[in-house]
Amino acid sequence: MISEIKKLGQFSFTQYKDEAYSFFKPLLEQCLAYEGSGDNEDEETIFIAIIIPLGCDNKAIIITTENAYYQKSIEIQNIETLLLSKHAISDITVEISTPKEIHAILHDASSIKSKTSHSNEDSKSAVLKDLENIVTEAVLSGASDIHFYVHEDRAEAVFRIDGLFNQRTPLGREQAISIIAAGLNTKSPDYRSVTDDNEMTDVSIYMNVELPDHSDNTKHKTKREKINLRTSKSGSLEGPHTVMRVIRTSQEAKKTIDDLMMDLDVKQMLIDACDAPSGIVLLTGPTGSGKSTPLAALYETIDEDRKVILLEDPVGYRVKRKNTVQKPVFPEIKGLGFIDYLNNALRQDPDIIGISEMRSKDVADIVIKSALTGHLMVSTLHTNDAIGGISRLIDEGISSKILSERNLFRCIVAQRLIPSLCPHCRIETNVKGLGYANIASKAGCKHCNHTGTKGRVLIAEIIMFDDACRHFIADYDLVGLETHLKKSGWKGMAERARLRIAQGVIDPFEAKRHITNLFNEESIITYPDVEFDNSGLII
Repeated sequence: MISEIKKLGQFSFTQYKDEAYSFFKPLLEQCLAYEGSGDNEDEETIFIAIIIPLGCDNKAIIITTENAYYQKSIEIQNIETLLLSKHAISDITVEISTPKEIHAILHDASSIKSKTSHSNEDSKSAVLKDLENIVTEAVLSGASDIHFYVHEDRAEAVFRIDGLFNQRTPLGREQAISIIAAGLNTKSPDYRSVTDDNEMTDVSIYMNVELPDHSDNTKHKTKREKINLRTSKSGSLEGPHTVMRVIRTSQEAKKTIDDLMMDLDVKQMLIDACDAPSGIVLLTGPTGSGKSTPLAALYETIDEDRKVILLEDPVGYRVKRKNTVQKPVFPEIKGLGFIDYLNNALRQDPDIIGISEMRSKDVADIVIKSALTGHLMVSTLHTNDAIGGISRLIDEGISSKILSERNLFRCIVAQRLIPSLCPHCRIETNVKGLGYANIASKAGCKHCNHTGTKGRVLIAEIIMFDDACRHFIADYDLVGLETHLKKSGWKGMAERARLRIAQGVIDPFEAKRHITNLFNEESIITYPDVEFDNSGLII
């Protein structure tokens, strides 16, 4: 008879490690065989783990899923029979967990044994399957990045979804290191070696994953989709710290300019700027603000009679428009850097040249010279706001007089991606400095997967340049430039975010994490009275 479930909530991999359980190794291979490959439950897969509490050799806990407990009772009874008859363990309990947690327990237990008992080909296949499963889950959940945290005796993969850390997948330490190595596409026979945990490495690879085919009404129909995985690894105290950027490069996965929820006036001014015959269109923002997505969408709006050459490191989205050439740039290889490709592109009769990022003064110099000699240049820059793009270029050594040249700048855009509130569970409350506003529900609901937010909205400011703007730039008077813009009706990101807050689209506290001076907190700072914490002190 199958043992009853011990009702103590779901057993976790963290609990397994924290409470120093050990795996019952005589049945490890059988449990791995039941699991098959991957971490998804289906008719042919049973997730079972047998663990032993610390110091209790005559007691065993069977960890399984609720579905397996009720649907696969024969297999679980077989495990109990083996424990009773062959291994003389009579104290047996059953606890419920999820496929992810059991998968992590199994692979943590098998990591040492696999070094000696499994073939290189078997190990390689299992690691690639683990990587594919994690990337597939990231794509299906809409994650932009996968963060791997490797600790002394365990690891976890955390998804960034809509700018927030949401889903966590537990992993064994050795399992995580192998997945990281596979993401770096190392050439070791079993993907276990990452050469050096402290080595800084940036790699871009492509892999195919199986995704549901929503275009087909047939049930369970799937399709293969190519995913660009941009992996960055560096050392940390307990192991390699790694982030994988997940980019769906297919045309179907890419957003159009209309999908971005960009303010209509900003969108139209940006499209108009790209109709110019020459000059610079500059998109700015910090890392993770989503500059690549509107760039790719913007290129699709340009008249196909114009030739576009894109120089990218690394190549992100595939642009499918006619008369477009995408060229991967390799700055670390002599002769294949941005300057080399720029000089070459200028001899190939382009109308527009797109550069993924202006990373140095040398690149900025060529971009400016090209813009002043009849080409439209499109690029990105890391700055906090649109006006900051001017100061950043001056700090790089570009003369303010040159930057004030007529017809040089067509526009500078600064942007942030802010999680948008779930319309089904948002909560109205009184926010100091704003009045009544909607905020995210901490509990969320089924529509937002209990996160309180669903999707992201683009908050962007744009500067179009007139003669007065150029006058302020020439004098390097950026305060005067901002004053002039505001008198002309210009609205910055903070003001646009406040309008979205008033609409109930974004949470003011979440917006404050992305946009400075949202509550005018930097205009006037009032310091509080001195207060002492005397707890623990003898006075």
